[in-house]
This record gives sequence, structure tokens and C-alpha cells, in this order.
Amino acid sequence: MLLTGPRQTGKTTFLLTPGRKALIYQNGTLYPVEIKKSASPGKEATGHLQVLQTLKQPIGQECIILLAPMYLPITSTIDNVPAGMV
Repeated sequence: MLLTGPRQTGKTTFLLTPGRKALIYQNGTLYPVEIKKSASPGKEATGHLQVLQTLKQPIGQECIILLAPMYLPITSTIDNVPAGMV
């Protein structure tokens, strides 16, 4: 996974990956963030989590930002967040 330069704000580090994906590193935990153009991604939208598990770091709640009309959880660890809430 190729990362661009980290951006640090206080104790939080933002790592940007190619293709509308980002990682937020805070308090020793990675929080994946992905931006999608669709309004209804399925569980297949979470394929990069297997790559993160190889880092042996705690992985927090994942966030997928998309064009959905309302907030809905996709799974117990992945939240579907409308772009208007950001």
C-alpha cells in the first residue's frame, strides 16, 4: 500500500492512499476511511481491511463516505456516512 506523506494534527495522523482512501492513526489505532461515488455499497466495499490486518495494529471503526441519504451501519465495524454529514 503506497502512502503519501502523513499529515499530523495534534496527536492524530492522517495518511492518504491512492484512490479515495485514507487512514487516521490515533492513540495507536488505525481508522480506515474510504470515499465512494455510489449511494449503496455492499460488504464487498471493504476489501482493503485484509491488507490492514497484516500491519498488526488495532483497527477501529471503518467509515465509508458516500452519497447515501442517511447514516446506516454496513456491518458492526463499518459505518456508511452520507457526504452531507462531513
